[in-house]
This record gives sequence, C-alpha cells and structure tokens, in this order.
Amino acid sequence: TALAEAVLMAVRTTRKNNVLCSAAIHPHYRQVLATYAWASDISLQIVPYKNGATDYTELSHIINDTVACVVVQSPNFFGVIEDIEKVAHIAHEHKALCIATFTEAMSLGLLKSPGECGADIACGEGQSFGNYPANGGPLLGILACKKEFMRTIPGRLIGKTVDEDGRECYVMTLQTREQHIRRERATSNICTNEGLCALRATIYLGLVGNRLVELARTNHMAASYCLEQLVNLGYERVFDASFFNEFVIKINNAKDVQNKLMDNGFALGIPLETYYPELSDCLLVTATECTTKDDIDTLVKLLQTI
Repeated sequence: TALAEAVLMAVRTTRKNNVLCSAAIHPHYRQVLATYAWASDISLQIVPYKNGATDYTELSHIINDTVACVVVQSPNFFGVIEDIEKVAHIAHEHKALCIATFTEAMSLGLLKSPGECGADIACGEGQSFGNYPANGGPLLGILACKKEFMRTIPGRLIGKTVDEDGRECYVMTLQTREQHIRRERATSNICTNEGLCALRATIYLGLVGNRLVELARTNHMAASYCLEQLVNLGYERVFDASFFNEFVIKINNAKDVQNKLMDNGFALGIPLETYYPELSDCLLVTATECTTKDDIDTLVKLLQTI
C-alpha cells in the first residue's frame, strides 16, 4: 500500500487526478493501486515496457499537464534497472511528480537513491533488511519524500531533540494522518502496525552498516553468474538490459522443467505468462546473497539431465 499512498500524496499535492504507471511495476502493486484509484476517482493509465524497461518514448508522447505523477519501479518487476532520472525529467517538464518504488531495498547498496535521481517520492518494500520471507509476510513498507511534501505524507514523523537535562530524546514532531481526529478527511486511514518488522530492519542495518554495499554486490555477482551459466546451457536471455539480482530467461516447456526441478528440491523462477501473456515460457529468476556458487552449479547439473 506504500505505492498507493504515494500516489494519493501526489494527487493531493498537484490537485490533478491522472496517473501514469509503468507496466514494468510489480503486478500486485499495480492491482492495489488500481483499487485505490477506482475508489478515489483517479484515472490510471499504464505505460508499456520495451526491452524490459519503461518505454520512455511512449511516456513522452502520452504525458500532458493534467498528469499528477509518473510511477516507475527500479529495479523493476523484470529485474531491469530503470532510468529514474529520465522519468523524473519527463514528469517535471509537465509539472508532474515522479514516484520511484522498489521491491528489493538491497539494491540501494549499489544504485543511486531515488532522491539522487530526481524522484519526488520514494516507496517500496524493506523485507530484505533482516526480515524472514515468511511465505510472503509480514512485510514493512518504506515511504519517503522531499521536504516540501512532508505535510502530506501519511503517518507520524518522529524528531530528535534534547530534554531539559540535555539528554537526547525523540518526540512526535508531525502527525499528518490524524485519522482519530479528522476521520474521513485524514490523509490515510490505514491502521497497520509493522513496528516489529521495522525494528528488525533497523537492527539489521545497524549491524550491517557499510557492508550493505558488499551484500548488494554479492547479490549482483550471484545473479550474473547464474545468468551466465543458464545462457551457456542454451537458454535465452529475454531482456538485454542492466539488472541487479533478477533476470528473465526463456526455457522451452518451462512448466515441465520447473516441475522436474521441484522434484529435486529446486524452485527455478516465477512464470511470467500469468501477468504478461506475451512472455510465455519465460521465468523470472532471482539470486541473492544466500545463493551460493555450489547452488548454481548443482542447478546447472540438474538442468543438463532434463
């Protein structure tokens, strides 16, 4: 819901209700956003992708001054690294905001931050910071924005100060949501509490520190090695674009191959045809810091026998 809340922020700020959303954003994120848009009388238009990334040329053609924001994900659902700077430039030319979302926060160890790329609002998933996969949950959302949009952000902002004895302390500096006071006029009425997940993420980042760069590099190296080995087996790399730790390959009879691998304890990729009918027999493959060279080599040996 962080993405949906970011879009509502943009609509409130610009007083416009047309939103452009990249087709390369996670399908579940787009589904939630579509529900919010329907309930809030927001017009949501999908921008197609090209070679795994947002079609920037098409975006330039369809955007106009009635657009509140342009939404892009990087790395996107296909694992491709988007040109957020280009998207932000296109958006700002038409007085629209740029929202950058992510599903893999670990990528920020290597990539420029959304703010550095010109995004006005950044949001995404922080699960990979010390939280278990846990079959899809619980998760924690991350939402940040430029200072000028701070008063429209849903949530409570905590500030650091000192008490009368000079000791550091933290206070509630800004409470913009106010659903218990303003009710239907509140900026948000979501009442989830992901405090435990956020605490785990905070502890994880405190322990990892600057080694986050090393972990991010390990992710990319593992994925690069995995892709190289799969291509050497004759499988097709679908998108020739820069990626972080996910990529798309095409395997003939992908479903049968997946089932045979599953019998041997390997889950290879997510079938993309469910979300993108044009990508039949295409799998989204991920390798992380937990994926070892031995894991990949064993996978390759199994594939050679299929």
